Amino acid sequence: MRGVLSFAALAAMYFPGCTTSKNAVHCLSRWIKGCTPLVKELLLLSES
Repeated sequence: MRGVLSFAALAAMYFPGCTTSKNAVHCLSRWIKGCTPLVKELLLLSES
């Protein structure tokens, strides 16, 4: 089983064209915030 990825590593996998991990994290964060169904589910999970 594979270990847990850091947010920066996950971002780099989703946005390989970004030149820095900071830039990739920004892109992934912006993508998550723009996905309303995902944000709703994450908020529900954080409340429990």
